[in-house]
Amino acid sequence: MRLSDGLKFNFAKLFATTWRRDPKLALYPTMKAHLDAMSSGRKKGLSLFGFVMSDITRDEDFQTLLELACERGLVVVHYNEPVRGLAFDRRDDTVLVARPEELWRVPAWIALWKTAFADGHWSNAAEAQASLLLGYTDKERARWIGAMRELQPAYTCAQVYALLTVEQKRRVQSLGQRCFGTDEELASIRLLFKRNYYGMRPNAARLVPRDLTP
Repeated sequence: MRLSDGLKFNFAKLFATTWRRDPKLALYPTMKAHLDAMSSGRKKGLSLFGFVMSDITRDEDFQTLLELACERGLVVVHYNEPVRGLAFDRRDDTVLVARPEELWRVPAWIALWKTAFADGHWSNAAEAQASLLLGYTDKERARWIGAMRELQPAYTCAQVYALLTVEQKRRVQSLGQRCFGTDEELASIRLLFKRNYYGMRPNAARLVPRDLTP
């Protein structure tokens, strides 16, 4: 992007420097709160936890999980598949917790992960289905997907940012938002690839120079 009149703009101003999670997304801040909600029936569906096989027998969090689940009459299911060239103790172990009557969700969860990448990438539909199996409500799923869209506009791909003039934005829209235009037009746009970011600042749009589009 070439800013008019030689104006220099620091892209870093648009990005948060610390992780700020919406408290409405952290419905169950602790493992105990999570399993208490399942035991009481306030939360339906599965609860999902991740461990590594080499650590699982001595991991304090796993031991706590087993104790909490057993005390509440919940069922604990381990699931992982062989990975070619990866030793057993290095595999990720998916631990699913459910009420006994909700165990039908376990094969549904496995089926989702076996088919979700058929076209090569995860999608909002797969994310919504996963959240449904985890027992979240329509409103909670919509809030979560909206928050994820702000953090990562697309799944399994690199994210590139650009600030455009009104004319450049109009051109991108006329092309179905699939590209920036010709090589000559692209050469006039400054692109930013930001790795390990914490999302845009809430006031990012107000920080954009007036001659550019937010």
